[in-house]
Amino acid sequence: MDVDMSNRISPFYFLPFPFIMKKSILSILFICDCALPIVAQRSDNYCPPNTNVVLTQSTLPIVKIDVKGSTIQRQTPINGHLTIIDNGEGEINYCDTKSASSQNPLYNGPIHIKYIGNTTFTNSEKKSYLIQADNKSWQLNACGADRSMIRTMLANDLARNFMDIVPSATLCEVVIDDVYYGVYQLSDYIGNIFDNGDMAVSVDRNDAVQTYASAIKPVDNDGTSINVATITYKHIFPDNAYTTPNALIASTEQSFLSGRFDGINLTSFADYMLNSEFSHNADSYRLHALMCFPKNASTIMIPGDATLGFGNYDAFESFRSDTWLYRNNDMLAAQDEPQLIPFYWFNLIHNEDFQAILKERWSQYRKEVYTTDYIDQLIDGYVKILKNSGAADRNNDAWNIWSRKLWPNYYCSTSFDDEISYLKHWITERLEWMDNNIGNEEIIEPIDPTAKSQIVSLEIASGFNSDCIATSLNDVPESASSHPALDNHGSVLVTSAMANGGKGLPENGSLIAENGHIFQFGDYLSDNCLYLDHTDATGTLIFTEPTQADSLCILLVGTNREYYELKYLATINYTDGSSEQTDPQFVSDWCVEAYNDFVYRNLTRWRSDYNGGGIDGTKVNLSENQFKVNKNKMIQSVTFTSQCRDDEWGYGMLGIFAISAVKRTTSGIEDIENTNHASKTIKSIYTLSGSLSTRLNKGINIVVYTDGSSEKIFIQ
Repeated sequence: MDVDMSNRISPFYFLPFPFIMKKSILSILFICDCALPIVAQRSDNYCPPNTNVVLTQSTLPIVKIDVKGSTIQRQTPINGHLTIIDNGEGEINYCDTKSASSQNPLYNGPIHIKYIGNTTFTNSEKKSYLIQADNKSWQLNACGADRSMIRTMLANDLARNFMDIVPSATLCEVVIDDVYYGVYQLSDYIGNIFDNGDMAVSVDRNDAVQTYASAIKPVDNDGTSINVATITYKHIFPDNAYTTPNALIASTEQSFLSGRFDGINLTSFADYMLNSEFSHNADSYRLHALMCFPKNASTIMIPGDATLGFGNYDAFESFRSDTWLYRNNDMLAAQDEPQLIPFYWFNLIHNEDFQAILKERWSQYRKEVYTTDYIDQLIDGYVKILKNSGAADRNNDAWNIWSRKLWPNYYCSTSFDDEISYLKHWITERLEWMDNNIGNEEIIEPIDPTAKSQIVSLEIASGFNSDCIATSLNDVPESASSHPALDNHGSVLVTSAMANGGKGLPENGSLIAENGHIFQFGDYLSDNCLYLDHTDATGTLIFTEPTQADSLCILLVGTNREYYELKYLATINYTDGSSEQTDPQFVSDWCVEAYNDFVYRNLTRWRSDYNGGGIDGTKVNLSENQFKVNKNKMIQSVTFTSQCRDDEWGYGMLGIFAISAVKRTTSGIEDIENTNHASKTIKSIYTLSGSLSTRLNKGINIVVYTDGSSEKIFIQ
């Protein structure tokens, strides 16, 4: 298949895009231009290391900026002059407009200019710019984080064949105050982005004036809320409206919660997911993720910058070609990343209808333009333009980008050809992996992160094999002297009455952990711990009454992790005779926190070998593991099997004290489904005082539907 490069070179000619691409959407790239922290600017305007590169002519458009030596700022635009020279595809553009007087610049006049970008500005040597004239605006993307200089163009040119709105850009060469700055991508903005009545927001950082903080938390790969993070939306268009976009966001999120997806263009969301997953850009769902509410049409998604995609980013495993980005929240949260993926992608990917659309669209993609041959030819077309114009060499002469570490590159290429070879190889692997793994997620009911969790301590009928708790000097367990018990010293935990001023276990055996989870210990005067030592040691805790749960929480202690690794397998046994085994569960040593799993700290212990037996002053910490179970089945028991190491010198030990069940309670939204308006779509929810809400609250709620009707709903 031959690649038609027409309409892909200049941003000043527009393709006949369907749907609402009747105006240029290019300025949506401005979404990264926000209230940024004030930092000192360099008076040399971050010019390249080599300022002696001379540009006389090029077949790429030439962008000349003159600020007369003034310092360009990040927040406040400064005055300047802009000349854009583009004599047409394949024609020579001359930098000296005086000598080449026959040229007719596409723009030649005054502008305002400032830097844009957040992380890219901070970490990349080469900076990007926002340029504003009276009736035109442009963005200059530096490509500083992308040695190939084509990743975003590639992703968007492919997506344009299927998606309603796709940003467009052209490669160009930039000169600022007569210094050559290298190859950039120029995006043109003409007039308004959207029609009056259209609105758009972006999932992004909370660093702008007009933002909306979602009340619905992101979720992990099991659908459990990640309560330490908040999803924020920035108002993009119109930028002066505070309430209306918020109502649209709230209504859209409620649609995702319901699982009906009313008012959602599922094909657009599938296309966005395929575009994001194909490029594997770690920012796709959580930063600069543009959601558009077109007037009189369903909500759609619009693709953005793919600079960090295609194996280019060394963080969050983005460089890999064999993982799904939509499953990144577990890793992002573990690394304390504040911007996470919104919950609705979880509900979408686990929905049968959405998976069917996803697989159907991917099949169509692969039969048409997402073939390896077509993509290679498209890349070769970009490469030919950059090489034949001399721009690739000039850019390297100015910035010296080869064979050295550049943020955020995973692969340190040695030449332009080497970078392109890496890019093509990565894409080939990615396409093959997606072919084999698309749409394979389990089909489950939509989760509601706003639903509260109820923690229920479970009574254990049998299975404990050791008494590891002392209530008085007259009640020191035999286990403390008959075997090493909890730490090779004949040590056991003690209750508050025996703690001698220290911290002991509650006298009633009911413990509230630091995370709010409730656990009930077994009888202090008999066996109250499932004690596992040595590899493959096993034991089963049987519940007094079978129970259903979304997940189980295990309260335990581990010792000797440094040498013998503390981990175990849990097998959940159901009343129907079936069972399932968890992944290995890892535990911190009682005195060294390795997995952030401590939930009850600084407990006092008694040691049989301390002064003939006594409180030794050492503090013990208890851990918790939590894992998902089949919420549709009744759990009868849990079997624990140690995977701790052992040898002739010693072994790892585990002591399991209690199990609690996490049961999710339904949110008030389900009460709407029991009303006479169950078939209607919720537009917004208000409290009795008139405040906009994202969910039903206790008391009286005013629910407004998309057909204009409303009703009062009372929640107990």
